[in-house]
Amino acid sequence: MIVIRRPWEIIRANVRTYAAVNVVIYGSLFLAFVLGAAFPRLADAGLGAMTAFASTSPLGGQVESAPESSIPVLAGVILISTLVFGALGMATIPSLLIPCAGVIVHIAFAFLLGLTYAPQDADGWVVFGAHLPTLLLELQGYILVLLGSVLLARYWLHPRAHGLATRRAGYIRGLVESAWLYVPALVVLVAGAVYEAIEFLVILA
Repeated sequence: MIVIRRPWEIIRANVRTYAAVNVVIYGSLFLAFVLGAAFPRLADAGLGAMTAFASTSPLGGQVESAPESSIPVLAGVILISTLVFGALGMATIPSLLIPCAGVIVHIAFAFLLGLTYAPQDADGWVVFGAHLPTLLLELQGYILVLLGSVLLARYWLHPRAHGLATRRAGYIRGLVESAWLYVPALVVLVAGAVYEAIEFLVILA
């Protein structure tokens, strides 16, 4: 199936770039986690910043008010939030205007997440352990989208190096490959949303 084959071909052809984006994003997360665990005031500042950031999302309050008996509804709310705001709003759209802008935004976001979930006591470790799969899955979804952002910048800025005649042609090719990468990103974000709903309603209830 082309819907599976084509994204895999893009990732395989750019495996070093994909690996580099993984290192940068996950590295930012775990660096902040270590710093937050070592410096509680820094973690408190990160938590405050994340709370303020979450309040800017129109869907932020919907997670808390979603029916507690409905994992599918809550997972759907989480998926819309991660897809619309995390993937499109913070990764793809900024990169359409400024090359790789979404990568910079997500480095800061991953760092903020690391500070937010840095444990300060035994209960903090329990929350972190329960939420770690959510963090890894959600960020992996964003990483796949960010790979598309990097490829867009590469084709846009250096079209001739990739056999393209103009920057316009490079931009279009970048858009197409970015769109293909949303297929595996969506699969990962769905898995992350389902797990987070279960975590919220069952594991940490």
